[in-house]
Amino acid sequence: MRKMGQALAALVLAVTATISGATMAYASVDDDPTSSSSFEQLMLDFARVRSVPQDQYFQFKAENRDWIDEVGVRLDDFLSGIPEYEHDAIILTLMGGNRLQRRDSVDDYFHSHQYHYRNGYWTYSVDPKLGVRLWRPTMEAGWSALAGIYYGIANDNGSLWRQYLCHWDYDAFGVIAGIWDLEVGRPIVSDWDMLVSMCNPT
Repeated sequence: MRKMGQALAALVLAVTATISGATMAYASVDDDPTSSSSFEQLMLDFARVRSVPQDQYFQFKAENRDWIDEVGVRLDDFLSGIPEYEHDAIILTLMGGNRLQRRDSVDDYFHSHQYHYRNGYWTYSVDPKLGVRLWRPTMEAGWSALAGIYYGIANDNGSLWRQYLCHWDYDAFGVIAGIWDLEVGRPIVSDWDMLVSMCNPT
């Protein structure tokens, strides 16, 4: 009888240890922001964003601000555990592009883009997709894609980047700016002057 009691106690301990181990393993996967399940969830989140029609961007942002912020935190956490040189390829995948064709990825970030002369300035006019407008990592990856096809952006002295960042700031705070016009020759000014000039400093 005593041996049976000892065997039963050993069985209970073994089952408890198994359950505890499984619980700990499950928690470690969930808590790891770079796990495959975290990436799969981000893929679903980005697919939702890609499904939003252009004429509903503003409404979507207004109605989903908390969710957008939460996805942004998870995206930052995911990328924080991955080497920086891999970020653009990962974001391209999230944006629905082919990471093996990064040189041709600009259309995965922008509805349209062109270099033309307007209002006295040679201008890069870009119309970002919603994913670019929502989160800084996607905005930065979009800039890298532009630099891959436009010599002037790749060799920017800081002026074009600051205009680009300014337009993103307006969008991030809820103002959908439509097309972002980045004008060659605009001066580099303070952040305040950039904002009050609506990204077109003189």
